[in-house]
Amino acid sequence: MRGEAFLIVTLAGLALALLMTHYLGWTLLKPVLADNPSWQVLFWAGQLVSVAVLAAVGLLGFRPAIRITCTAGGLELEQGARSRTVSYDAVDEIEVVSATRYHRHY
Repeated sequence: MRGEAFLIVTLAGLALALLMTHYLGWTLLKPVLADNPSWQVLFWAGQLVSVAVLAAVGLLGFRPAIRITCTAGGLELEQGARSRTVSYDAVDEIEVVSATRYHRHY
């Protein structure tokens, strides 16, 4: 649960930073955009792309890849700095999990 709370706090902080960056960008570029109206489309497209990227990161998330190695003692599972060995007798069922389900935060 702490990881989920950290994700929410991090995404909220990134959203606030993105909002402040948008305001600062508009403030600094307003005179330039007034002189070149055709550049406004690029400015607003950049705003939309940055929001879409933040939303994609929030919805899809990121987890280190899982590496599974078959050893004499059992299955060795590694994800980032974490590792665990599961004996073959403890495995009851194997199921393929979709990427969407694996990256889900809830």
